[in-house]
This record gives sequence, structure tokens and C-alpha cells, in this order.
Amino acid sequence: MHLSRTIIIGRSRATAHHILETIATGLDHDRRLDLSTTTNTLLGGTNCHFIEVADRCYQDYVGFARWYYRRRQFPLYQIVWPNDDGHYPWSPNATKAFKEWQPVLGEAPRSV
Repeated sequence: MHLSRTIIIGRSRATAHHILETIATGLDHDRRLDLSTTTNTLLGGTNCHFIEVADRCYQDYVGFARWYYRRRQFPLYQIVWPNDDGHYPWSPNATKAFKEWQPVLGEAPRSV
């Protein structure tokens, strides 16, 4: 799998740009990320997950992309990372504020 369309929620613009630049540089060197696993190359050793975005979220989060691609559905993945305590938004130990700050737009991994 390759990373063609991504969404980043809850990070500063500078950090989001850094993540996207890291991905683009990898693509320039024929290094494609495996969306079925985690990666620690995007945020300095922090494991990030790729979550396939649910169709119901497209309208609220990627309206312009829907217009651009002239169709409702296209492959889209959310990059999700843990908080400073190592908890992902789907963790029962994640705070409500963190879950609101980084809402998960698809199905969380089962074995995390």
C-alpha cells in the first residue's frame, strides 16, 4: 500500500507540515509507508497508526477534497499518534480532552 491521501488532526501546522514533508521525501526515494502497520519515522520515534477514514467523516473533514476528486469516496487515511503518556485516543486511559483534540475518524486497531 502507498500513502496517497492523509489527514492529520490535532497537531500544529508546523508539525503537520513536517510529517507530510517526511512522507514526501520518502516517496521521492521510493520509500512507501505500509498503511497496515505502525511507523516510528514520522514523529521522532513515536509509533503512529494509519486509520482508514470512515465514509461518514468525509463531508465534515475533507469537503474540498471531495469537490476536487469529483466523487464522494476515495482512499483516505488518518495519521494517529499517542499523547505524552503513550495513550492513543482509543485507549481507556486517554483523557477526554485528548480524545476531543484528536478524534479517530475510523475504526481503531483491535490489538492496541
